[in-house]
Amino acid sequence: MQRHLDTTIKMEDCDNFLLNIAKRKFKLPTIELKKFGGDIKDWLTFWEQFKKIDRDSDIDEADKFQYLLQATSPNTRAWEVVESFPPRSE
Repeated sequence: MQRHLDTTIKMEDCDNFLLNIAKRKFKLPTIELKKFGGDIKDWLTFWEQFKKIDRDSDIDEADKFQYLLQATSPNTRAWEVVESFPPRSE
């Protein structure tokens, strides 16, 4: 019975996936990350966008670092802090 339940769930997931593909017949525009310059009032807006990159396990750590560096405003304190760390990959 458990095996049947697992199969049913997988089929439902597949059906939902196909339904979503069928609904979207247009290409969404690319979202441009807002640059963070270090102002605390801008932090939550910035983090809401950037955390999708941060939590994506398919993106290499070194690439995430580069995205973070690119997402900070040049010559600001935020950029200087990020830039002071060496990029790393694990």
